[in-house]
Amino acid sequence: MVQTTKTEEVRARVTITEKAALAAIAEKEILNLSEAVRTLVREGAQRRGLWPPPPVEQRSEVKAT
Repeated sequence: MVQTTKTEEVRARVTITEKAALAAIAEKEILNLSEAVRTLVREGAQRRGLWPPPPVEQRSEVKAT
């Protein structure tokens, strides 16, 4: 089941150049900044083999071992 409710907040400090790059990505993709950040997180996780994350049940089992 895919979670669609956004309940978590993340704050990050970025340089003015990084913020401008984020704004440019958001504008090009027609996204607001929050949507752009979420998209970039998912894309980065996919490149690293971390997306989609395992179901919650499997994550619990991994932590228990």
